[in-house]
Amino acid sequence: MLSHMNAYRTPAGGSAHGTPSYDATRLASRTERPNQPTPSSPSGSVLVGLLFSAVLLGVAAHSALAAIPSPIAPGDESGANGLELSCQRSAPWSLPTPEELAFGVRLPGLSSQPPSYGAWSNAGSHQTGLGADTFADRPQPTTADRRNDYDVLSYDLDIVVHPETETFVGTVGIGFEALQPMTTMVLDLYDGMEVTAIVTGDGAGSIAGRDDEQIEVTLPTLVPFGATDTLWISYRGQPGPAFSTWDTWNYHGTGVDSFPIVQTISVPTSSGHWWPCKDLTTDKAPGSITVTAPSEYILASNGLQVSRVENGDDTATTKYRTQYPMSTYNFSITLSNYVHWVETYESEATGYSIPIHNFVYPEDEADARVDLASVHESMALFESLFGPYPFADPDVGIVEKYGHAEIQWGTAAMEHQTMTSYGSGFINGTGSYDWAVAHELSHQWFGNCISPATFDDIWLNEGFATYCEALFAGSRGGEPAYRRWMTVTRRSSFPFTGSIYDPTVTYSTTTYWKGAWVLHGLRSLLRHYCGTEDGDETFFRILREHVTGAHRYGYASTEDFIRLVEDETRGLDCFTYYPRSYFGPYLYGAGRPTLRYDWTTDSSDRRRVHLAVEQIQDGPVYPDSGKPFPDSPDLYVLPWEVRVYSATGDSMSFFLEQDERQEEADWVAPFAVDHVEIDPDQWFLRNLERGTPVESTKLLATVAPQPVRGRTTIAYDVPGGSTVELGLYDVQGRLVREFETSAQPGLHWVEWNGRMDDGNVAPVGVYFLRAAGGGREDTQKLVVVR
Repeated sequence: MLSHMNAYRTPAGGSAHGTPSYDATRLASRTERPNQPTPSSPSGSVLVGLLFSAVLLGVAAHSALAAIPSPIAPGDESGANGLELSCQRSAPWSLPTPEELAFGVRLPGLSSQPPSYGAWSNAGSHQTGLGADTFADRPQPTTADRRNDYDVLSYDLDIVVHPETETFVGTVGIGFEALQPMTTMVLDLYDGMEVTAIVTGDGAGSIAGRDDEQIEVTLPTLVPFGATDTLWISYRGQPGPAFSTWDTWNYHGTGVDSFPIVQTISVPTSSGHWWPCKDLTTDKAPGSITVTAPSEYILASNGLQVSRVENGDDTATTKYRTQYPMSTYNFSITLSNYVHWVETYESEATGYSIPIHNFVYPEDEADARVDLASVHESMALFESLFGPYPFADPDVGIVEKYGHAEIQWGTAAMEHQTMTSYGSGFINGTGSYDWAVAHELSHQWFGNCISPATFDDIWLNEGFATYCEALFAGSRGGEPAYRRWMTVTRRSSFPFTGSIYDPTVTYSTTTYWKGAWVLHGLRSLLRHYCGTEDGDETFFRILREHVTGAHRYGYASTEDFIRLVEDETRGLDCFTYYPRSYFGPYLYGAGRPTLRYDWTTDSSDRRRVHLAVEQIQDGPVYPDSGKPFPDSPDLYVLPWEVRVYSATGDSMSFFLEQDERQEEADWVAPFAVDHVEIDPDQWFLRNLERGTPVESTKLLATVAPQPVRGRTTIAYDVPGGSTVELGLYDVQGRLVREFETSAQPGLHWVEWNGRMDDGNVAPVGVYFLRAAGGGREDTQKLVVVR
């Protein structure tokens, strides 16, 4: 997901483990089920992902927009348990006719078996959610969250959209397995949605109670432990409030070209605001989505389109189906008068031809064909780093699409599984938001294939996707571009408030940008201890294993990821670092280290350097919960690179391993030391403060990269009690670019974008950087090439 803050932001690869091969039985039980309750009748573990061969029985003939049929028990002509029925069937339930099947599954029949989508399933973990005061007058189950009494096996949504009244009328079939004997079932559903009927294969159910966000359903009969059934709910109403500035009902275009758009969003916990479901990230299921709407509306949704039928009454019914497990927050429908085209991505990783479907407003088609084209480039990058596109996995053998549906949300987007909802503000025909295309695509690995266990773990989605932006930049511009992208996030004016895990604000710079810096720093640790090549290989193996390993198509927690890093590094002779010393402060603590440092050289031998450093921040401050691990340090235990320079630009690096608040070290360089930089390549999220300023003999430190092909970084030193003027001159001595400089003593950086003060690109040739301040002058040659 990209929120509005991202509008302000203007790889290295490695070998990885191969993707393991799974048969159907293993696929069915890949997701771990923690701490299931002990049932009173059959013992042993519950088999997850039963293969169902039964076909869903009973469908209703297509209905017009005016009403959708609601299921009633056979012989009940007045309604079930006092629930209003929107219409009645004129004949008993029966097997669907071929004509009815052409419209897709619409309403339930008598089958007690869920529809079969293959061997997918996972049970929800028992986490605290529904409070004890909800339905307090009824006996409570043994688990804190009663939604974990059952495991969802499939969803079938059938919705009629009424744009003119801004309402949905729908029926949802929920195939489930009982994880304990059940007579009631708790679902998420906004209280603005009216339930018109409830039925299973054994008859009609009723609503026993509801609050603002959930309903409790009384089942017609007891469902035994381990049994499977399908619950069908008919409902209607106006979708409830969603995320932030989101509006389900909107328009695009102007004047006579204006046209409505219907768009849904469910993050973080709003799925029940437009359809009944179990809205937990820990219970993913495949499903189908059928939508009836006026004929001029084109539907974009998850998975693959199965059919579109013109109904002869100025409406059309379109059906999509996904056979991969999906979190409820990823279910999405988007409708408008879209222009739709299909491209094909030829995967070198798998040999598959993956369809890329794009749905955009007619007025934006020409621009969108430019702005969405980079998806092929980012797809190739991410497949090389993280394994096959998760929804065209050869180990599964099912190829589904990827695509974009343009929406009204400015420069924001949401990575709905296989069909990203992409804000129209990103479309301008320049390709300037290619990074946003990459961000959303990366979520198909980080967020959709492997989902967060809870939204406390949202950095596993957003921090990883933000880091993928930097990898994408690096794939185009090399390591300097990768570093620049990371630097932009560190220097952002947005504060990083609170902790990454269990964030104060779910979607914030803390989870996005600070989360990305956690990965950037982890990569640095591995490169430092194992060498650049082996460190990168290990780092990318960890990321690949995160999405292709034991939790694939399931969910993972922050602790799961930390444990994975420990497992992948434990056997490395080079890596003796304790990962929790790194993850504890950065993930669970607030803030970042502030390093105050001072250095000096021996008065008789300027090759000898003495460095003193001190972490002066208060923390890490662990909000509320205290230290995440018993031995979590009260500082950031890090290896600081210390790079020393000669007056002529020679340099070498030493490392200071800091595990105490105050550290000192002495080194001998092969040259007279002119100035010193701490963490010069900015591998760690930190603040630096100079102690007693030590004036260097030169004002200009480094200019890199040289020669200049686009952008370059200029390092300059500000003497204590003085200021520095910094300018770029051509060979004729004319000032062509003046830079703003800091007034604070110490070493600083300024980035040059290759343009002169008049905005034109600097011509190829030789230039001179001139710095003046403190009664001194310093000049360096700079060469611009193309």
